[in-house]
Amino acid sequence: MLNYSDPDVVPFFCPDQMTGKTWDHKAITREAFRREVRRFFLENPPTNESFTIPEDASLSQVFRAYYGPISSPARFMKAVSNIAWSNAMTETSGQLRYEAAYHMDGESILEGHTLLQDRYQQLIRTIMADETYDFARELLGTSLNGIQDFYSQTTWVELGNTEVLEGLGLPGMAIGEVAGPNDPTCTNCDHTEGSCDNNLIPSSKLTSGYYEYTVTGAESFVKPKPDGVGKCSHGGSMDSSRTKEATGGINKESTSPCFSPHHHLHQQAKDLAIKASESYIANLRDVIGDERFLHLLELYRGSALSIVIDKTTSMNDEIEVVRKEARLIVEKTQPELFVLVPYGDPDSGPVTKTTDANDFLQVIDDLKMEVGCCCLEEKFWHGLQLALINTPDYSTIYCFTDAGANDAEIMDGVIALASNKHCKVSIIYSYANNGGSQAQCPGYVVSGTEELKNLADITGGQFIEINQFDIDDISGFIEDGVDESKVGLRMREDVVNHQELSFPIDESIANFTVVINGVIDEATLTDGLGSWYDLKDKGGLNATDNVKVITHTDYLKSITFTSPAHCQWSMKLSAQTQYSVSVSAISTLGFLAEYTELELLPPRPSYVLIPGRPLTGQQYYVEISLVGYLESNVEKITFMEFVDKKGSVLSHVDYHGEVDDHIYIQSEALPGVPFYIQIDGYLEKGKPFSRISPTLAIPVESQIELLVESSVLYATPGQSTKAYFRVHNYGPEAQFKYTATDEAKYIYHWNPKTSIIPSMGTKDVEVDFRIPSLAAPGTTSTVTFTAASVLNPANVNTYITYYLVIDKNQDTVPPTCDSKDVPDCSGYNTESSCGDKSWTIVATLQDTLSGLNSVYSRPDGDLTLDGFTKSTTDPVTATFTASCCVRTLDVIGVDERGNLGRCQWDLGDLQVH
Repeated sequence: MLNYSDPDVVPFFCPDQMTGKTWDHKAITREAFRREVRRFFLENPPTNESFTIPEDASLSQVFRAYYGPISSPARFMKAVSNIAWSNAMTETSGQLRYEAAYHMDGESILEGHTLLQDRYQQLIRTIMADETYDFARELLGTSLNGIQDFYSQTTWVELGNTEVLEGLGLPGMAIGEVAGPNDPTCTNCDHTEGSCDNNLIPSSKLTSGYYEYTVTGAESFVKPKPDGVGKCSHGGSMDSSRTKEATGGINKESTSPCFSPHHHLHQQAKDLAIKASESYIANLRDVIGDERFLHLLELYRGSALSIVIDKTTSMNDEIEVVRKEARLIVEKTQPELFVLVPYGDPDSGPVTKTTDANDFLQVIDDLKMEVGCCCLEEKFWHGLQLALINTPDYSTIYCFTDAGANDAEIMDGVIALASNKHCKVSIIYSYANNGGSQAQCPGYVVSGTEELKNLADITGGQFIEINQFDIDDISGFIEDGVDESKVGLRMREDVVNHQELSFPIDESIANFTVVINGVIDEATLTDGLGSWYDLKDKGGLNATDNVKVITHTDYLKSITFTSPAHCQWSMKLSAQTQYSVSVSAISTLGFLAEYTELELLPPRPSYVLIPGRPLTGQQYYVEISLVGYLESNVEKITFMEFVDKKGSVLSHVDYHGEVDDHIYIQSEALPGVPFYIQIDGYLEKGKPFSRISPTLAIPVESQIELLVESSVLYATPGQSTKAYFRVHNYGPEAQFKYTATDEAKYIYHWNPKTSIIPSMGTKDVEVDFRIPSLAAPGTTSTVTFTAASVLNPANVNTYITYYLVIDKNQDTVPPTCDSKDVPDCSGYNTESSCGDKSWTIVATLQDTLSGLNSVYSRPDGDLTLDGFTKSTTDPVTATFTASCCVRTLDVIGVDERGNLGRCQWDLGDLQVH
């Protein structure tokens, strides 16, 4: 949410005149998800538990009410944040910000409704056909923006409506009559600026305001207000059409009369926008089902076991170890999801992605060794790319290999993808098979151990180099990484000699873990109460209460301290060779960070999320999302620091603002070297806390944007399309090399491959896509476009987007559901008697166009299906049996395009005596 007291923002919003809190799109989106997820959990309570969630519980509190007080909601919070940012970026990014139909401006309501309907089909296909949840969140956020804008930009509220517009954005649904081009809709306001009442013609039809402004690049998108008709304007200080007949405006986007003439209706518009967003999310849940809904929002406690493994013959012994290790992890940690990607040369994959542990283990058991065809190195980066695409955010991916890679042309894009998903990548490297040497592979772009180490450093993972795989050495380390999601306390990478670290262990921390990677001479840890621990003494640690040795070898140590003293701790380390150390914790308090810029140009001032890596020397507003700040009793945030890999503070910025779940801290100019973000503050009673992000931020001198309006990133099978990426060079003149890739291999060409870009100049690169005629509709491919400076190898940036295969033919007709059965529970309508009688209904469902994708009941129960196969167009008989204690039932049929049909029964509430 904008800081309305910011001197740069004040002229547009005159905060001294604002009447109450302004809700922006991100806040509305988060509130809608908070309500819907709370409802979802209440409808699906934990087994055999008395379960409640306070009505005003925050997002993280809702999650922890269900999964427990020390469960980590980080993945869930990031999923909601991604949806909220996709929503907000529709207001501020590229050409979408100017498109009237995306925002229901300029009487583009019907066009906006059509855009939403088309995107709905894409959203459903993305989830149900390919389960590409990252892209689905992006599509969902964009759609929620249009749905929410309907209530702040149109006259729906002014026309007296107190409920949401049913069917907005849904296939096959009409939204009623809207004002035509010659229909007058508004009269003049008393003043062209400021508050305005009663300027809507009472008998007018549904309309929205025209919004005119002058911004470079917006000329072809702005819809001019018709003269002499009496049309409404958007209004506000940025709208030049406010001075034309009819003067003033109607927007309700804020509580500021300077920006929103109908500011007095902002709360009503906000309430309806939340309800409409809830309804849209609930409809989506009905269509995709509860299991996919869980994955869409990363709404589960456990982590993923994600493994990338070199399947060439030299790895035969190591693969046997992985088989044993996978079984141990499954037995001890119970991951929610399993991902396996084998790779070799010349190929990678196929991907195994399953929630069934037995299926996963069987695939590993069946893994066959292959002889590489062309080079001693293999397709490591393609294998990791596939794993990242299929692994949830905030997971750890374990890569087992004994070689480098011969596909390093895509390396920078894959590293960017890992950073974007906040996935740690740990490398378990066996150099016994080839001595750790990097092979010469003529005609290939190769990478070796240094690049693998860099990958681990950037993502916060570990590079573990061992002569041979010893199950005892690595099992505890991997199990610990799969089992828990931790917050960072301290990070040091590639340090030598003597190091001292200190950090507070606050009351929100249940335990913390120290990981030391490298051969060290001294490692001691001391708490503020005088307890002293020799981290090299394995026997002593094992004999100490509240200390758990996870892994303890010459080269890798992982030690967890349970129920630690809440005080300041300090660590001393010393070694002759390079080593790394990290301190992480299980805590109710963590944070997410994003780099944003304050955009003050029309149409809407707001923060803009920076895609890819941030710019060296640029100041940003860093969005800090405090995960669990309420349950951790955070009292204040005191400062934000940028800390380099060796622990030196590169930048320190004090913070004096209020504590909220989302705050913005204006940074100093970003340094020219990689750094971690650290925030410090106090819990209640003045107890200090400190957190650090484990993912390295890497400032660069270039940025990439997707030219949305001229790019087509979807096609039917057999079609070809183009996308355009604009590369901005903010460094010295340099030659840039461009690489475009996607896992489905739809990209077949891009031009140019290289070019010289002058300082402060740009270059547009055309990327061509060709979709095979047999490609399955709904298939989504992750596209990475990378620009790398030849002059400065550190100046590399990547843009990540998605390509979707769509259906050739439209289907907006929902399945039919017919039943004449009426359950009879007469005489069994009390809590004491309802279990003594059962009822049965039979329904017939059918979809004659695209066919049925799924049939299910809500609540889940004794449902049997006769005649159902996926995509069937024949009638399906559904039979449901339940006791009279079950009072409501929906039998739901969803077709292949996401259209939904249902039968419903309601027996009324149980009687209370």
